[in-house]
Amino acid sequence: MTEQYYSEILHYCQNKLPDDPNGAEDCTQETFLLLYQKRNEIDFKKNIRGWLYASADRIISNYQKKRARILQALNFDMTRIEDSKNDLEQMFSAQMFDCLSEDDLHLLKAYYGAKKGDRRDVAKKYNLTLAQLYKKVHAIRDKIREQYKF
Repeated sequence: MTEQYYSEILHYCQNKLPDDPNGAEDCTQETFLLLYQKRNEIDFKKNIRGWLYASADRIISNYQKKRARILQALNFDMTRIEDSKNDLEQMFSAQMFDCLSEDDLHLLKAYYGAKKGDRRDVAKKYNLTLAQLYKKVHAIRDKIREQYKF
């Protein structure tokens, strides 16, 4: 069954995600993983092709929403969260930060939790100059982008 529809669903995902070949591959694999997980619930005599396309659509939609949230988090506007520590903690609890070391995560929290004038203190805390701090934060953000292929 997988061989029969895999390339068709992959092509469909590639058309829906033309700028993200890795995402299309992931969505295709997730579609067939879901098929495997639900194999005991699905009537394979019915329209399995329709089920695969509908499942792929939902998976692609969820993938695009997650990708949008990650992009938003990577490019968020500091003025929106400077006064809200709750938003900051919620953002840093996201899975997208799993690729970071504890030190990098703490540095990002300190950096984005500080008001612009207080970033010099954050730099001192981490034995960095302000320029080094900015460079380090950009490197961490690049690491996240690389992890998610943005």
